[in-house]
Amino acid sequence: MVILLDYFSKYKITQRFGWDSCTQSVIDEFKGKKVYPIGGHPGIDYAMNYDPIFNPIINGIILNVDRQGNDADGKSFCVVDPDSLISVWFKHCSEIFVDDNQQVSGGKMLALSGASGSLCLGAHLHLGIRFLNKKWQPINLNNGTNGFVNPLDVKIFYWKDAA
Repeated sequence: MVILLDYFSKYKITQRFGWDSCTQSVIDEFKGKKVYPIGGHPGIDYAMNYDPIFNPIINGIILNVDRQGNDADGKSFCVVDPDSLISVWFKHCSEIFVDDNQQVSGGKMLALSGASGSLCLGAHLHLGIRFLNKKWQPINLNNGTNGFVNPLDVKIFYWKDAA
């Protein structure tokens, strides 16, 4: 499995995985609403102002496309690597250009980052990673972040951005 985190490294991280002062300030902003699972923020937020989102894995299958974006996650989708069983989630998109069950190759533009969702404070991309079992169900759902792991802790080789 190869993830294009090098591509995202050119963007500033505005909220880290888990609990930090930014996580608490988001909770304060929404006046005590249940904003995050018990383990804190289940991904990384990158400051992206309606920028293109490219496929982060060599070959993947698109799942869970939500073009309505009426919940906290906004317009969102995930890419699953069928070999390594890792799913990469993209949330708060402004536009999504792919469909459920579509096969995509590395580097394909999938969406535009945005500010969709009921708990969004500004344009950004939320990137989350989950490991899946052989039935493509998330594992470790009781880890405090609903099975999401810190993308910066996933030790993998990176596919380099061609630009």
